[in-house]
Amino acid sequence: YKEAIDNCLDTANANSLAKYVTGYHCDKISDIPESEKWDLVVSNPPHCLDLTEFEASLKTMGNTNQQNIDNSARLCVDQDFKIHEEFFKNIGKHLTHDADIYLIECQYMESEIHMASLYGLKFMGKYEMKDKTMPQGVILHFKP
Repeated sequence: YKEAIDNCLDTANANSLAKYVTGYHCDKISDIPESEKWDLVVSNPPHCLDLTEFEASLKTMGNTNQQNIDNSARLCVDQDFKIHEEFFKNIGKHLTHDADIYLIECQYMESEIHMASLYGLKFMGKYEMKDKTMPQGVILHFKP
């Protein structure tokens, strides 16, 4: 999501950290040059798994503009965990040996941990989010 990447880079710049931070706006991790290596990855992937349910919930909230629904779905729906799988499958080639990955999710799911393990990542723990905007959120911690 380009706006999120821009905000991250602006924040890094404002805090004199720009030389330590990279950001990419692309559809897949596999689109990032393999020369990129990171010791910290923070990811907030789409959380909803079913497009039909997501669209229905937006319409229930009064959002009937199809363009808004389509844009929101792109950011919020990971049909069949395809985005998660692409991330777990390809992130390893960008990690240093001591890297940390923090994945922000709306709920704890064993399937994400299992999928990450299939691609060589170790689950280190989960942290409950204490935020009013996402009361059920968790942060999952992985290492290579």
